[in-house]
Amino acid sequence: MKKELHKMCDITNMKEDKVELDTILEGLKDELPEFVAAAVAGSDGLTISTLAKDSSVDMSMVGAEFASIVSMVSKAGREINAGKLHSSIFSTENYHILTSQIGETPFFQIVCLRSDGNIGKARYLMGKVEARIKEAIL
Repeated sequence: MKKELHKMCDITNMKEDKVELDTILEGLKDELPEFVAAAVAGSDGLTISTLAKDSSVDMSMVGAEFASIVSMVSKAGREINAGKLHSSIFSTENYHILTSQIGETPFFQIVCLRSDGNIGKARYLMGKVEARIKEAIL
């Protein structure tokens, strides 16, 4: 654990890791035609990396709000013995918002698609990049 904390405090590594996270989010954008925005956030709601096609989508705010929602859903799941929350999907009139926990870390990824977006493909791609995100943040 000390090694992981040391890496997070090393400015050089943080810059390199931020570039890697940005690259991962760009890859998601390129693979998902209905992509609106994406972020990597901590359970505290602070975003580490964000990307939005539309500047009206504030992924820092989305990260903060969804950290709270994910926390509440996780708590509800524990209360009914459902086990740990791995992912969630919220569908609204305009968007599908997907969250996925990054392994056993306190971080999660968020992908926002237009409402006509392919949820299955987004979930697949989020799973595919999970290990790369985990490596970048730890």
